[in-house]
Amino acid sequence: MASKIVGRRACPWCGFEHAHVKESDKCLYFYCPGCGTNGPHARTEAQRANMARGMRPEGSQHAPTPTPAPPAAKAAPAPAVPTPTPPRPTPAPAAAKAPAEATPTPTPAPAPAAPRRVGFFQF
Repeated sequence: MASKIVGRRACPWCGFEHAHVKESDKCLYFYCPGCGTNGPHARTEAQRANMARGMRPEGSQHAPTPTPAPPAAKAAPAPAVPTPTPPRPTPAPAAAKAPAEATPTPTPAPAPAAPRRVGFFQF
């Protein structure tokens, strides 16, 4: 007998939202057409319960509603008047150094050219 899709859930590997949860003669298992993963097989009741968690029954159009997040704490309001920053001290001028004499850098010799091939095929 062929496997029957009993529900859908999000794939934990690639995030595809409509991965199949299928039931065969032996067990409940997971298949994702997005990444091709043939996921874990649930054989015991505890494994079936874990597989069914987050699953929406086949024929359902909407994903399960997530629990609302608690309201975020509001940050303290910024002060109305910004505080002035103290002036930065100016650094003392550095003593002038004499420019160093430039020494000529020797130029390396050019690399020898590759030997020219003579024949029918020129590579």
